[in-house]
Amino acid sequence: MIRAHGPLDEALFSHRAQHPEAHASAPWAVACSGGVDSVALLHLMVRHEKARTLAAFYVHHGQHDQADAQESCVRTHAERLGVPFFSDRLSLAPGANEQTLRSERFAAFERLWLQWQGVTSPHIVLAHHQDDQAETALLRLTRGMSPRSPGLIRPVSRVGRMTLLRPLLTVPKTAIAAYAMAHCLQWVEDPTNADTVHARNAIRQQVLPILERLRPGSSAKIANFFAELQELHEEETQEGPLISAEERSSGFRLEEISFNFLKARVEECLGECRGRVTRVHWNALMKIVSSGTVDGSRKAVEFPGGVSVIIHRKRVTIAAGRPAQ
Repeated sequence: MIRAHGPLDEALFSHRAQHPEAHASAPWAVACSGGVDSVALLHLMVRHEKARTLAAFYVHHGQHDQADAQESCVRTHAERLGVPFFSDRLSLAPGANEQTLRSERFAAFERLWLQWQGVTSPHIVLAHHQDDQAETALLRLTRGMSPRSPGLIRPVSRVGRMTLLRPLLTVPKTAIAAYAMAHCLQWVEDPTNADTVHARNAIRQQVLPILERLRPGSSAKIANFFAELQELHEEETQEGPLISAEERSSGFRLEEISFNFLKARVEECLGECRGRVTRVHWNALMKIVSSGTVDGSRKAVEFPGGVSVIIHRKRVTIAAGRPAQ
């Protein structure tokens, strides 16, 4: 017998209570890859958001031979659940990196939303869960996470005009799989998830299972600890929520941020290179922030580790891992 209110239901109710402003907006599109997490999310949203206009978005990355099967799986679920289905096919070279895939995926969401609604400012629901948060925390630790700027996955975030909602961020993967099986849902596994050449997959497939065997519940404890650390930092800075990597790459309006806010975002990108930053770097940054770009020219400050801060037409962009062009 299926329980009326399980972990996924409770997580959605809690997300709604904690982020009423995000839930006040409509309609929503569920980003569905055809994997167990997003298939369960789509089913959950249809059960609990009957008064809201919903759609299912699928982005075909063309990175593995199961992509067509995943697209067909999502289309079938959407038809059975009575929600419109939209898909977008990317033209990417095999082996595209995670940053490129994410950027192209978000651009695809914009196109699909425009096709569906005829306007911009999409609201996309994503299936990130507690295990994803633990993986992100460990991955950022290995890259030199700053305790002042954990930069984890957020329950609600913005990328340009797009709002991203993640109602399952406190739910473990096992609970999502149990929900899918209890509701007899079908899904298609992504074969690239088994490739441990990628650091995130290695953490998921090798590191976290060892920790779980040594200390059951480790993933939840890791995710919760760093989520609390992030909340504490936000309260101390009084600058509002930390900015996610995708928001950082899309830029900020110069007049809407303070120098301290920008400095904290740069330190987050620097990671283990923070110790190589000198007063000269910060003075140069303060100078171009203070002067702005009234004449429309492009100004940049380069930091160690390939981090650059670029100001152009009153917009600030932080480019991580590559020098300013």
